[in-house]
Amino acid sequence: MTKIILLFILLTNFSIVANSASNDFDIVCSFFNELSQTPNIEKMSPEQKADFINTRVASQLSERSDAKAAWAAVLNAVPHQRYELFISAAESILPNKWECAAMKQLASTTGE
Repeated sequence: MTKIILLFILLTNFSIVANSASNDFDIVCSFFNELSQTPNIEKMSPEQKADFINTRVASQLSERSDAKAAWAAVLNAVPHQRYELFISAAESILPNKWECAAMKQLASTTGE
């Protein structure tokens, strides 16, 4: 009985950690969804788009967030590789596939 309780506690803790990571990657996706709905987005420079995302990442994700670290790293990558690199980071941490249509559309034009 004790082993079952211990196993349940471990699985619950793992689930909480996995959901937290998932939520952070999904939160970054929500920032791109928000950016895609911004009026006059076509007039925004890549730097303005990056500022839009970075401001939200900095204020809404913890310093220990894997999604925050992943975004900081891929922002310095070649623009056309950003989305694929972010997906690689997400899927190396999360237990399932991850994708974000708005990020796929906008990541290459967000930042220098």
